[in-house]
Amino acid sequence: MKRFLCLLLATIMTLSLVACGGGGNENTGNSGSTGDISNAETSDTLTIAVSTDMTSMDPHVGKEIAAVVVTNNIFATLLAKDENGEIIPYVAESWEQVDDVTIDFKIREDITFHDGSPCTAEDVAYSLNRAINSAYVSYIIDYASEAEVLDEYNVRLHLKAPFLGALINLTVPFTAIVPKDIVESDPDGFLEHPIGCGPYEFVEWSHGNYCTLKAYDDYFLGKAKTENITFRIIPEASQRTIALENGEVDMIYDLAVNDIPIIESNPDLQLYQNESVTTWYLALNCQDPILSDVRVRQAIAKAINVQEIIDSVLYGAGTPANSLIPPSCIGYPGDDMPYYEQDIEGAKELLAEAGYADGLQLELAFQEDATRAAVCQILQNQLSQIGIDLSLNICDGSTYTFRANEGEFQMMFHFWICAAGHGDYQQYSLLHSSQQGAAGNRSFYSNPEADEYIMNARQTMDEEVARENYRKLEAIVDEEVPCVELLYTTLNVGATKNVVDFQMDRAGYHNLETVVVYE
Repeated sequence: MKRFLCLLLATIMTLSLVACGGGGNENTGNSGSTGDISNAETSDTLTIAVSTDMTSMDPHVGKEIAAVVVTNNIFATLLAKDENGEIIPYVAESWEQVDDVTIDFKIREDITFHDGSPCTAEDVAYSLNRAINSAYVSYIIDYASEAEVLDEYNVRLHLKAPFLGALINLTVPFTAIVPKDIVESDPDGFLEHPIGCGPYEFVEWSHGNYCTLKAYDDYFLGKAKTENITFRIIPEASQRTIALENGEVDMIYDLAVNDIPIIESNPDLQLYQNESVTTWYLALNCQDPILSDVRVRQAIAKAINVQEIIDSVLYGAGTPANSLIPPSCIGYPGDDMPYYEQDIEGAKELLAEAGYADGLQLELAFQEDATRAAVCQILQNQLSQIGIDLSLNICDGSTYTFRANEGEFQMMFHFWICAAGHGDYQQYSLLHSSQQGAAGNRSFYSNPEADEYIMNARQTMDEEVARENYRKLEAIVDEEVPCVELLYTTLNVGATKNVVDFQMDRAGYHNLETVVVYE
């Protein structure tokens, strides 16, 4: 991380021109087994089991991981990260920091979209401006005011203020490049029939069943190794593992922690595992008549024993969280920041002060998944110890996302992936008052002082200044509890031994163009 930070600061502060290079997304973790199968025939299809249906194929709308694991292979971003997390060219072959608030990008001239049309500065500027104005993903790029076309293959990005993450945010899939003419002609159709310039082109989406992609022959970095990809939607974790054991699928994302021993004990399977950049938390709707009382929110935080969740559901594969920012990310406020600790009597006293000495009823919503259900059942039991009768509302992915965005839930069990690798991605998205609803702040939290610290951290080139502001922010949110930070997770993927050259992305947005499957 120190090496990465040095590169990032040097890139921005020295206003350097970066030379040409390769593309692709950040990959970490083991690269797969080659064993004795290298002389075998290769398969033309990679089949991956996923837990949830896609929400949208438009990268500026469908930001949930269920969508991004697919769209990340259809679209390309302006910049990318290599296996060391360092920023490299992708759609842009080079860039120049003109001044603290101006960056020029030179676009590659050999890129075509999947319909054969060329990708030009018009498409790039349109895409960035569209993301800036998107109600769903603006938080990732609204540090910029406008992308301007300079000529056919040059774009200028105007920033509102200096920002440490200006370049790295352009590697996040939500800033992907889309074809201007096609999107403008049918934006609603683009939600289900995407056209990008990435390694794979869209073929078919059968809602609730599967989605298929095909390698794009004219992909500008060379055709992907495997011709076809099928994402099979299998909601039940144990069924995904059985499908892998039976050879029905080649890989499974969302591998349940309790299924890890099954993978490790099977000589025909392999486990990919790495530290993730994901934080699990409870979002408490601060506009709800009951939860608007800070004492109720504080009582909920005091009722929870995170270690019980880690031990009983995750088999120890997780660590308690003391911030929404994961420890490996730039701006993490530090191990010395306080953690929520269980205090049953203190929680009861707070509820009594709030007028709920005889208890109260609340609802906790979560997206359908066996692991999430197990976590929420533990939370239900823990909150019952302080007199909260917690009902569980299990939703399919689309329903959960829509209702959470509209503020229809009291409490939500949620997770947030720090895809950009720095604290602004978490704190601005989840806590700033301007980001309420679909943008990420599903607690509907608003505090001018908290907003000020978030913006101070956002508008600096100094990591220490950012971290200090995040520490001040933590003191406020620990007191006001718009979110209850639970834990940081590991990332687990299962595969057959026939899968090679797969490398993990810590955010879970795995790029599949290098993967080969042997028969």
